[in-house]
Amino acid sequence: MKGLVRAIIGWQIAAFAPLLATDSGVAQAETKIFRCVVNGRAVFGDKPCPDVPSVEVSVTSQNTYRGAESVSPTSTAQRTGAQRAPSRPDRTAEIAEQKQQERCRNFAKQLAQIESTMRAGYKAQQGEKLRDRLRSLQEQRVAERCRS
Repeated sequence: MKGLVRAIIGWQIAAFAPLLATDSGVAQAETKIFRCVVNGRAVFGDKPCPDVPSVEVSVTSQNTYRGAESVSPTSTAQRTGAQRAPSRPDRTAEIAEQKQQERCRNFAKQLAQIESTMRAGYKAQQGEKLRDRLRSLQEQRVAERCRS
C-alpha cells in the first residue's frame, strides 16, 4: 500500500514538474501528459502508468487569464457617452400610458361616428340604439379618464 501511495505521489510530481520548469508556468505544447485512474483517482504524469490503462491528454490551449479590470458600470457609460436604458417600471408605465391613449382615441372615433350618423337622420328604433351606444361610450370614456 505504501508503495502505491509513493507511486501516486511520484506521478503527481512528474505531472507538475513540466509546469514548474517552464518560464511562464504553463506546459509547452510538445510535452505529453498521460491520465490514468488508480484506486478511483485520476493521476496525471509524463509517462503512462504501469499496469493501468493510460490515456494521452491533449494540451493545446494555455490559460492566459490575467484577471478582470476593476471598472464600475457608471464610468463605462460615462466614457462611451451611452445613455442608460429606462428601467423596466418606467417602460411599463410608458406602455400603459400609450395603451390608455389609444383607447381614448378609439372612444373619440366611435363617438364622432355615432354623432355623425345621428346628424344624418335615422329611424326611431335606430335612434334609441344610437343614444344607448353613445351613453355607454361616454361612460366608458369617463371611467377610462379620457379628456374630451
